[in-house]
Amino acid sequence: MIFGLKPMRKLSLGYERSSADGEVVCFSKDKEGTLKIVFKTWDEKTLEIFFSDTIRFLDNNMYDISDIVQIEESIFLAEGLQMMYDVIPEKIPYKHYQFLNIDGDPTLEIIATDMRIKDVGDK
Repeated sequence: MIFGLKPMRKLSLGYERSSADGEVVCFSKDKEGTLKIVFKTWDEKTLEIFFSDTIRFLDNNMYDISDIVQIEESIFLAEGLQMMYDVIPEKIPYKHYQFLNIDGDPTLEIIATDMRIKDVGDK
């Protein structure tokens, strides 16, 4: 399966606070494939962002985060799926997420089945 590139579909953080000038504090991945990213917003609030069944992760310098988007189709996703499947099925559970910097460039790229956000407040 070859993907044609489509425009980015923005995925809302689901959170009232702006992520502009936010930064990733740390990240870890457990045995089940859940990637946990600890994210600090511009106003010093801490969010834990979880990505389930993560199959690909790329760190491109994770500072000055301004947005998180979901990409419907991409070369990054296609390559991840080719590593996962011998024959890529019609319906796939994986999504491509990007953390964008203030210039709109991807700083983190993740392929996972879903994303959820936990507000842990001031830390």
